[in-house]
Amino acid sequence: MMDPAMMQAMAAQMGGQKEDDPNKPPSPEVDRKIETALALKEEGTGYFKDGNWKKASFKWKTALRMYLGGMGSLAKKDGDPTMALVGAKMKKDSPNMDQKKRVDEIQLLLNLNLAQVSLKLERWDQVIEFCDDALQLDKDNIKALYRRGKAWYAKKDLDRAKADWTAVEKVDPKAVTADLKRLAKAYDGIAEKEARMAKKMFGGS
Repeated sequence: MMDPAMMQAMAAQMGGQKEDDPNKPPSPEVDRKIETALALKEEGTGYFKDGNWKKASFKWKTALRMYLGGMGSLAKKDGDPTMALVGAKMKKDSPNMDQKKRVDEIQLLLNLNLAQVSLKLERWDQVIEFCDDALQLDKDNIKALYRRGKAWYAKKDLDRAKADWTAVEKVDPKAVTADLKRLAKAYDGIAEKEARMAKKMFGGS
């Protein structure tokens, strides 16, 4: 099997200018994909406002994966060097620095939107996945931390919910006041249940 570093080097040679080359001109194809993704984002927002969560989710996922997939900072998470050669001939259609920044901005918004609609659909694991991706783009994003905390709470992972909401509290205490109170009650409920079980086990009165 070919060394991954060698494969990456071959792909770079085939692809011409690098994405971080400040002199690289914008790709018209990338501009087209960005425009299409933004149009889908707006369609999804319309469905979301109408309460049609599934159609909103479909539009946003299509924008994120079919039109912006493989571009921007999140492309790095794929991490499969064998894919570098497959797409090498398409490097001329890869984003330049300005386009990559724009792609990151749109991907962040789409991941936040998808986290929100996944909360509505009670798809807790998807909420966490979309928030994780949003936080790769903006590690201190309050909306991502808050929504991921809600998913952890729904999954009864109180410690992780507390970690996310505590991070939010440092920036915007009012945003999580009610949530932290609910979390405290949940911890109290667990403590009371454990106390009753211990009392029963050891024959306390």
